[in-house]
Amino acid sequence: MHSVVAVGIKSFAVGIALLMVVAPRPVAADGLLWHLFAFDGERVNAVAVGDAGRVVYLSTDQGLQVSDDGGETWLCAWQDLAGEGAPPVVTLAVDPRDPRTAYAGTDCGSGAGLYVTHDLGLHWQRIFAGPGQGGIRSVAVSPTDPDVILASAVQ
Repeated sequence: MHSVVAVGIKSFAVGIALLMVVAPRPVAADGLLWHLFAFDGERVNAVAVGDAGRVVYLSTDQGLQVSDDGGETWLCAWQDLAGEGAPPVVTLAVDPRDPRTAYAGTDCGSGAGLYVTHDLGLHWQRIFAGPGQGGIRSVAVSPTDPDVILASAVQ
């Protein structure tokens, strides 16, 4: 069984539309061509898109994948942190000025917190440890001031 995620960009008052489906690729729906990415048996936790769909960050239970060519190829971008005991990434956001910069929020436990990369996921730095063993549940970058990062956390 394949978990397949389709990422399409469409203008709405609230921003980007994301759709999860199981289907062969590509899929046309609502006047859009959705690009489907399959990851064998893995649950998709979060998706973030930058650079008009060219850069895609995708989190599964096995780690974080990054594509800088619209999903044609993928690189593992979370292996180093996973080796240090960081929990799975459950939320992602991309800096609208620079898609090489992304923010990842991790689940509860040791290593939980908010991480940033400035090089498409090659290196990550924890910038907020979170309260106690709590994790980051959501993260967003302000579209009008990308220096403002909003995140919600649990204790």
